[in-house]
Amino acid sequence: MSVITYTLSKCSKCMRCVQSCPTKAIRMQNNRIVIDKKNCINCFKCINACHHKGITAKGSTLDDISSYNYTVCLVPSALSCHLESKHKVNELFDALRQLGFDEIVDLSPVEAAVYDKAQKYPKNEMYLSSFCPLVNNLVKIKFPVLADKLLPLNYPSEIMAKMIKDQHPNKQIGVFNLCECAAKLALAKFPYQNLQYEVDHALSIVDIFPRIKTLMSNGNKLIELSKEGLITTSPLTIKKDPKILVADGFDSILNILEMAEFGLLEDFELIRLYPCYGGCLGGHLMWGNAYTATRNIDEIASTNVIANINEQYFIKPVFEDIDIDHRSIQEKLKYFNAVNLQLEKLPGYDCTACGLPTCRFMAEEIVNGHKTLKDCQILKTKEGEI
Repeated sequence: MSVITYTLSKCSKCMRCVQSCPTKAIRMQNNRIVIDKKNCINCFKCINACHHKGITAKGSTLDDISSYNYTVCLVPSALSCHLESKHKVNELFDALRQLGFDEIVDLSPVEAAVYDKAQKYPKNEMYLSSFCPLVNNLVKIKFPVLADKLLPLNYPSEIMAKMIKDQHPNKQIGVFNLCECAAKLALAKFPYQNLQYEVDHALSIVDIFPRIKTLMSNGNKLIELSKEGLITTSPLTIKKDPKILVADGFDSILNILEMAEFGLLEDFELIRLYPCYGGCLGGHLMWGNAYTATRNIDEIASTNVIANINEQYFIKPVFEDIDIDHRSIQEKLKYFNAVNLQLEKLPGYDCTACGLPTCRFMAEEIVNGHKTLKDCQILKTKEGEI
């Protein structure tokens, strides 16, 4: 489910968002931006491209705490890593309690357990890390042939939320997850009605950080962070292994997935991908920078503990709506030639005046019967072209 929303009042119709979308999920229709919720992967590229803040991504708010008898806040390792000392980590957890949560839970031992499980997963072929929802959605939409290569392991936040609720079956528990990127905002029931998840609410770290900062003055309770979990947040700290390929940055992972699709990376047993530069430490909803946060890991880690998790909690729901292309090679070639034929009639400027990101996409829409050459704004100004 897309968490990206369009604000008409702030849109200048510059089309930068349309041009930036890697899955062609954005277009201009009837003088407003339309987001295809099915194809949006919450990569944040459109938000970064919009200079007028006409596109946003928002999670739940702290007001939702009042809806539950007991509330739990999940703190990802990436957030803890942005603090320079154990004392500051203690202050952070105390500040979160002051916001109104009944319990604050550190995710680092669970993140360590999920990564350890991935390392030990029986492998006789290449597998992809599935710990980032953006990677999962990118595979689902652009590389469905690789879907069965995704490790069937659940997200740490989902594992912990399920464990908490099973431990307190009689409590009306609300689980709130602090999110370091837009992709993780979708891993919750609210505010986007993603009812398949155990986490109830996703909170943007950048939205609540100003309030956290004003409350960070105490913190007497010692928080034991797992170094094994903290190091999973960055490609720079992942333990080196010749059988594991680790990469960060959207363009890099796109290139790697393209190579994997053609079977060019079979020498690796596991490919772990971080769409954000600097890994989860560089998430778009974080503050500070990933380089300093990486340096903090040794300073704030207190233990190497890996959570002991029952096997049932690792199980991850499989994709049920992957659009597999079942066309034969001959059918694909015929379609490709038809698209090229229409593309030759288009100006090739990729100007987005038609509301679509590229002329090739327009050519595909023409072949699919959704558009005609008359929808090209450039050709409309040239007599005799149509």
